[in-house]
Amino acid sequence: MNYFFSAVRSVYLQFRARDRYAEYDRPAAVRRLLKKPANLIQVAANKVVNRNRQFQFDGADLRYFHHYYNNTSLNERTIEVPIMRHFIRPGPRTLEVGNVINHYFPFQHDVVDRYEEYPGVTNQDILQFTAPPYDLIISISTLEHLGWDEPVAERDKPLRAIQHLKTLLAPSGTMVVTVSHGENPYLDSVIDEVPCSRHFRYQRFARFVGWHEVERIDPRTRYGSPYPGANAIHVLLFHREPQ
Repeated sequence: MNYFFSAVRSVYLQFRARDRYAEYDRPAAVRRLLKKPANLIQVAANKVVNRNRQFQFDGADLRYFHHYYNNTSLNERTIEVPIMRHFIRPGPRTLEVGNVINHYFPFQHDVVDRYEEYPGVTNQDILQFTAPPYDLIISISTLEHLGWDEPVAERDKPLRAIQHLKTLLAPSGTMVVTVSHGENPYLDSVIDEVPCSRHFRYQRFARFVGWHEVERIDPRTRYGSPYPGANAIHVLLFHREPQ
């Protein structure tokens, strides 16, 4: 029964939300809806067969995430969402850049997304966003799109966004950012030089539950090949030391 209600909620959100950035509208939602029966079967199978499969992140064993919305079993969300949940706690003031978490589980936090219209989301360019300091800032596969597939090309915009977000961190605050490898070639070429507290790299070796941490991402890795979505991701962790 939970499968059914989760699927219905996913369809409802697809019709309610309109993501101008992805040119995502009701006709696109209809096309996705037509794929729902196969997706339902696929996700349900993963929830049963792979429900206890885990991957390691910073010494912790995290379960792969299987959800109907965008069929996370098939893409990088299957590890990105668990990694973010590893840091999310009730109470700390939290900001999310890019509206992702709202589609998967309820969580009281601020969200900035320039393009997606969604209840409670602030539609503003992150470089113009200001607010009191946050204890936690998270961003899931969003920064690589900044200045790359936007109307105005600014290849260094992701790096400027990271610097700006660091100024929004409270003393002892934490920022966790995931970046899909292969979406933004320029960012791929400089991401190893981004100053951060920790840099984790994950490579995909199977269609389902096949993610493993690696020392270096294979330079031949491409987005969408051989598996749907990202075939490698970067996870950048930033800590602001108390002054």
